[in-house]
Amino acid sequence: MEHIVEEQLKAYTAISNIAAIFSKSEGLIRPHSIITGSSGAGKSYLVEQITKEHDLHFIELNAAQITVEGVAGNSLSKALAPLKRCQDKPVIIFVDEFDKLLQSDGTEASASRSGVQDEFLKLLEAKTTSVFGEYGKYDEIKCERTLFIFAGAFGSQPIKCTSDLSRLGMKNEFLGRVGIHINVESPSIQSILKCLQNSALLAQYVKYSPKTVNKTKALKDIGNIITNKHKELNLGLRLINSSIHAYFLELH
Repeated sequence: MEHIVEEQLKAYTAISNIAAIFSKSEGLIRPHSIITGSSGAGKSYLVEQITKEHDLHFIELNAAQITVEGVAGNSLSKALAPLKRCQDKPVIIFVDEFDKLLQSDGTEASASRSGVQDEFLKLLEAKTTSVFGEYGKYDEIKCERTLFIFAGAFGSQPIKCTSDLSRLGMKNEFLGRVGIHINVESPSIQSILKCLQNSALLAQYVKYSPKTVNKTKALKDIGNIITNKHKELNLGLRLINSSIHAYFLELH
């Protein structure tokens, strides 16, 4: 639970319980889930850390970069190629920015996004899938021990229930197979500043800076940068590293 802030505790417990039963059943029980929360709330961080705690394989995909099969770009079959390395082993597949697939504007790109959502839908209960292999050939691999965790901001308003996701464009067939919804609350400025105290990046800058650094003064100055940015931008915990870089590189 290192570096977990107060606002993340409820989501941390829920995700950890999911990972625990998935691991204990050796991938036979698969509670596919959707995690919502604002940018910088720590969705991907929580899932990756919990995956490590339970000694599970972890694959991260960015849904916004995936195109429907047959369209030039990074298809799902290409994105899932790392799955070949861990067949028959429990694997958590974290799909970030899934909300980008729900955007509909009647264009060809919109149709492609809808198609990708359908391809994920097929995967949720499939036993095997085709992934892009060497020399342009496809390999049929097992995927029945995969747990999918989808994540995204899903707009500026907090998602309270699955009906909100349906309203935003998520298909009912999808929600029927991914019925668990977990929301990660946005961290308060107090929690962000608390995380700053334990920042590994800050420690590295203090160690490698060409001139002597007063850490107490640096913490105060960076804290002021974070506080001012927090009032303008809702970037959550992502403010920490960007503000540290800005301070030490004198870009603030």
